Amino acid sequence: MSKTLTLGAIKKENAKYRETKRIQLDSKNHLDVNIKFDPDTKALAKAEFIQLFFDKLIEITKESNVEGEFDQQLHEEKCEEYLSTDISIGIQTALMIKHFSTLSVEAKTYDDYVDLMSQLGKYEYTEDILNGFDKEETNKLLEEFAVEIDATNNKILEEVEKEKLKQQSQVSE
Repeated sequence: MSKTLTLGAIKKENAKYRETKRIQLDSKNHLDVNIKFDPDTKALAKAEFIQLFFDKLIEITKESNVEGEFDQQLHEEKCEEYLSTDISIGIQTALMIKHFSTLSVEAKTYDDYVDLMSQLGKYEYTEDILNGFDKEETNKLLEEFAVEIDATNNKILEEVEKEKLKQQSQVSE
């Protein structure tokens, strides 16, 4: 037999998202990481990732317009350079650190997040921080990022196809 949901039960369930674990980075520095990832904060991190990705894609597209002409090869090269899987995973990791640890992250742009990961890497903090997170939570979030990326890519491809069909119908008229 089920029981009626109460505010107390909801608060108890939500309390698990406030549990943290302290990570000692070196003799002077530490930070706390969330043990469980709050669904609302995960949604925020995923939305921020997609926004960063689109902003960078728009920037690359603008830079690929040379003297009024779109340079497809330049666009593809820049996309490979800046939107590679490795960099994408770095951005996802940075967002995980931002949203699920006590590290104060002031990054606003795609390039800021790349710089954040570079700085953390210089001091070899990244691995210690990631090892502090629950592996299952980390893997679930990375899978959710992958689903978001696939959905976004599919949406982009749909829009490109719609635009092609629209242009073809205008040419045939």
